[in-house]
Amino acid sequence: MCPGLPGRRDLYGARYLNPTTRTADKCTFCYHRITEGLLPACVEVCPTEARIFGDLKAHADRLVRFHRVNEISVLKPDLNTEPKVLYARLDGEVR
Repeated sequence: MCPGLPGRRDLYGARYLNPTTRTADKCTFCYHRITEGLLPACVEVCPTEARIFGDLKAHADRLVRFHRVNEISVLKPDLNTEPKVLYARLDGEVR
C-alpha cells in the first residue's frame, strides 16, 4: 500500500498524498476500471495473488469461495465503519 511519502505515488499511480490533509486519499478500488469490467490494478498485478476482488452476493464468485473456507476479519471492528476490505487469518489487533 501507499507508504505516505510526500510527493510519491504508489506503484499503480492510483493513490497519492493529499497536500492539504497530509494523508493518502481513500482507495476507490479503481472505479474507472471496474466499471469497464476490469479488476483493480493492485489485484491484477499482484504476483502472489494476495488480493481477491469480487462480489460476496455472487454465489460463483472466487471471493465467496475464499470467504467460505477462511476466517475473515476486518481492521478495528469496534469502530463499526462497515469496511469493504476484508482480511483472511488476521493475526492480532492492528493499532
